Amino acid sequence: MKRPIVSLCFLLVFILNSHLQAVEFLNNGLINAIESYQNDTLYVQDSPTSPPNPTTLNIIEDAFFPDQHSLYVQDTSIINVSGGDVDSGIFWGYDNSTINITGGDIKSVHTSDNATLNVSSGIFLGLISSRGSSILNMSGGSVSGLSPMDFGVIELTGGDVRNSIVLSDNSTLRITGSNFNINGTQVEYGEYSNIIASTFSGRLLDGTIIDVEELRTTSPGASLVLVAPEPASLSLLVLGGLSMLRRKRNLI
Repeated sequence: MKRPIVSLCFLLVFILNSHLQAVEFLNNGLINAIESYQNDTLYVQDSPTSPPNPTTLNIIEDAFFPDQHSLYVQDTSIINVSGGDVDSGIFWGYDNSTINITGGDIKSVHTSDNATLNVSSGIFLGLISSRGSSILNMSGGSVSGLSPMDFGVIELTGGDVRNSIVLSDNSTLRITGSNFNINGTQVEYGEYSNIIASTFSGRLLDGTIIDVEELRTTSPGASLVLVAPEPASLSLLVLGGLSMLRRKRNLI
């Protein structure tokens, strides 16, 4: 009866070791570039030196990540995504880390603590959430949904939100642009709360038309703030509108 027990113990050790090898830590305090990644989980962290140095990870064109991977950035470290196929996993930002996304296909990104997420391009199959005191600055790209939570803040000036915006707890979503409508009725600039399952549309600062199927708040402390463009930005809004009009004419 002892042999089966020994074999079982060996099997359990092998499984545990295989799982542990699927987790990797990158904390060299240097600038790193990656084209492919095979493990399930990667942590990007500051170096263990004193004082610690932030580690930077650049995910470049044609980068490929395996299915169901998770990438965590912590401390004051940085991830820059400029391209690649990383749409099968999730990015997580914590502490005072920064994630910059200027391209690529990504599944979803979630930030917490004091992390900052800057999005100027890229396609997100899922949603972006911002919680704690984290901040999302979105000026471009295409995302399925936005979900600020807790005390998270989202600044939306451009890009495409395809489906829904759901605000919870004491979160804030600030949208800069013009011609905003809630449930088909034009609304003024200002702060709005207690929004019950409404449609939302308007023109963002970059000239993009936003047309969301569902906008709602789930708690009294969550607020939507509609912001008028500053005078210097009005020309950008006009140019964006003219550009979209020319594009539409060319298609006719």
